[in-house]
Amino acid sequence: MKGSLAFFTAAIFLTIFLMFIFADLAYHNAEIACPHEFEEPPTDILSYLWTLINTLISPCSGLPWWVYILVFMPLVAAIVAYLTPFVGG
Repeated sequence: MKGSLAFFTAAIFLTIFLMFIFADLAYHNAEIACPHEFEEPPTDILSYLWTLINTLISPCSGLPWWVYILVFMPLVAAIVAYLTPFVGG
């Protein structure tokens, strides 16, 4: 059980780390490709999250949407596979 718990924790942290790395990369690319969109940064958290999501999937980020799916789907599948035995009766 200790090994599988370590795997689950590592998968969660790796997923969060990759999201930060991809968000930073996408923001940097979008800042270069479309500087007019980043003249006024959002002030509240909901606007910031909405801008971040739009930046990740926009053509300005330099990364197509399927890159995120190829990277995150195996991690999500591994987390779901780990949690499946604990769900239910």
